[in-house]
Amino acid sequence: MTDPSPDTDAAYRAIGRYVVAFSYLVRNMREAIEQRLSPTFDDDDALPKIALAGTEAMGITRAFFGMCRRVGKLDEEELRIEKMLRSDVTRIIEQRNDLAHGDWFLDLTDLDTGKLRDPVIQRIHALRAEGHEEELTFSAQTLDEAADYIRDYTVFVIDFGRIALGLRGVMSGGKKETVRVRDVWTISGPKKKPTLTRDGPRADEVPLSRPA
Repeated sequence: MTDPSPDTDAAYRAIGRYVVAFSYLVRNMREAIEQRLSPTFDDDDALPKIALAGTEAMGITRAFFGMCRRVGKLDEEELRIEKMLRSDVTRIIEQRNDLAHGDWFLDLTDLDTGKLRDPVIQRIHALRAEGHEEELTFSAQTLDEAADYIRDYTVFVIDFGRIALGLRGVMSGGKKETVRVRDVWTISGPKKKPTLTRDGPRADEVPLSRPA
């Protein structure tokens, strides 16, 4: 077996980086759930961890946002924010599924140019009436950009979750006070393509969450 080319090495590195970034997102959602479920009495605080052990990413996502909706008693505007975040996380999971469950080809050569192609993922969709095979191309740069996006978006998701779940209440002046989602986040723009920003009336008072 020959040694991989520098381009192939870059692809391996980028794939690994993407996997780590995705696990960072899911882990922080799971740990927010565990923190909210931790007993307040003298009991084994490992029980929430045991209950969630082995839960897949989509299950964690549904539990996380479902708890945010219930605990946070979100109003109509806050529900729009929750839906937007949940939809984005769902898209991230769907992309991860392509990367994790497809067949990777990292050493294909373009027959016309003789150059190494960007990494290709082939997915087989068994229940499609036609077009069972699907090919997706991801360069190392594209994977790095996707990993950066997930890392940055994790801060958004966990910041929202900690506020909705009542895990954040310390203001910048050191005073503990209840904060609502709408105090920190706003959503604007057309319904088909809204924009979520952290510029609510009290956003400057609430330190940005730092996911674990």
